[in-house]
Amino acid sequence: MIVRLAQILAPIFIAVLVGWALKRSGRSYPADTIGVLVADVGAPCLVFHALVSLEVSGHTLEAVALASSLAILIFMVLGYLVLRVCGWPTNTFLPPIMFSNCGNLGIPLGLYAFGVQGEGLAVAVFAVFCAWQFSLGIWIWSGELSPRTLLRSPITAAAVLGVLCAMTDTAVPVWILNTAELLGGLTIPLMLITLGVSLASMRIHNLTRSLVISALRLLVGPLVGLMVSRLFGLEGMARAVLILQCAMPSAVFNYLL
Repeated sequence: MIVRLAQILAPIFIAVLVGWALKRSGRSYPADTIGVLVADVGAPCLVFHALVSLEVSGHTLEAVALASSLAILIFMVLGYLVLRVCGWPTNTFLPPIMFSNCGNLGIPLGLYAFGVQGEGLAVAVFAVFCAWQFSLGIWIWSGELSPRTLLRSPITAAAVLGVLCAMTDTAVPVWILNTAELLGGLTIPLMLITLGVSLASMRIHNLTRSLVISALRLLVGPLVGLMVSRLFGLEGMARAVLILQCAMPSAVFNYLL
């Protein structure tokens, strides 16, 4: 069991450590450029390739998407109530409760724990979280709901195209699949390294607040994942991946946005 956990977690922690050490060494790290590369090229290619290669039924994919959306809304309600009781600003701290790090951590964990099929399901959850984060999330931060922002997101376009191809059994040319796989392969290493750089740059200003938000994500998250997976009848790997994604800590995107 310990060996299996080490095999799953070691590559992730080492990649994060590389980013942390790079930042601590004083060397420059073009986070803005890499962020654009990941968000506009790597992640859309990863999402598209994973969805068209995913060997699950359309019903399962639909259930995963609906369960992920419901989980986000449950976190929103719970987070709003906790923040109101504590007197903390909701526009700042509600999104970190709602949106988990299902990209940087969730996708590689899905891959190393469950294989390529698990990675595909983790990417499907990631695509749903991105759609909500770049619509409802931005509305919470800015107070302005802009559907244009969501529609202009390359990840959203890739997710829609991937789902359409998967649902209609459309044969995607091999050269497109190979290109998407190659460019999508950039995403996980760069996200993990960037996560390490971000962790080396952050400072804790309020430990109590950090612990409360972390507890909501890490302790309540698995319970929410279990509840919604049962509600939508998810079983086996789909259920395990959804619970895993709901149990992830807050997304780095919350810090950046």
